[in-house]
Amino acid sequence: MSKCQCVICGKWFDESEMIDEYCLDCYVEAPKDDPQKQKLKDFLQTELTRAEKLILVFYYYDEMTFREIAATLNLSEKRVAQMHSYIISRAKVFTDGTEGKDKFY
Repeated sequence: MSKCQCVICGKWFDESEMIDEYCLDCYVEAPKDDPQKQKLKDFLQTELTRAEKLILVFYYYDEMTFREIAATLNLSEKRVAQMHSYIISRAKVFTDGTEGKDKFY
């Protein structure tokens, strides 16, 4: 998997953790008139389960590792990584306008 640099914060992320040229944190802070930003906010507020929201908060705001998140949520580290990847892919689909609402876990 390749690494990409966020154009706002300059941090490096896996390509799967990026939306366009922004990391998730900076994407939420993008200019207010960005319709894609509003779609992402809608997704974060309406489409995620409690566990999915916790994974994002722990990972992006509390800067916890997948291992630490797994211990906190009583899940395996691999499961947390899978869920994170699934959340990011759903966010990309949702913000591109093809709202996929299926959950397969």
